[in-house]
Amino acid sequence: MPGKQAAEKGAGCDAASIPSNYLTIRATERLASAAKLGRVAAQRPEARAKHVASRNRHAQAESAWDESSQPAWLTAELFSRKIQPVLADVSTSAIRSRIGVSRWYASRVRQGYRPHPRHWQALAELVGVSPTPPTP
Repeated sequence: MPGKQAAEKGAGCDAASIPSNYLTIRATERLASAAKLGRVAAQRPEARAKHVASRNRHAQAESAWDESSQPAWLTAELFSRKIQPVLADVSTSAIRSRIGVSRWYASRVRQGYRPHPRHWQALAELVGVSPTPPTP
């Protein structure tokens, strides 16, 4: 029996008989399948409702924010010069938990995206930037 003989000798079972890109192809297929499942799940009514509620919460917080509540020392220039560069070294989870945003948004902030000014003070505290006392 040729099949039995081949199995006994291990022919066809060694690594050399597997195409070199087999594992890469399988991983790519699995990733594509998982991505498709994620996109489908994101379109479910529960997920869409959660997204809408989150977006409404953030829109309300932005409109309720009063620019006059921002400390005078915390300017756009100071944020760009002293805070934003340091955020690249802060973990996404630390940014996320400090300002209450999604992992995606926190990642964008870490990559250099300037968040809404209502977040600047919390981010300044996170990286240890505070007003410098005036010199006498």
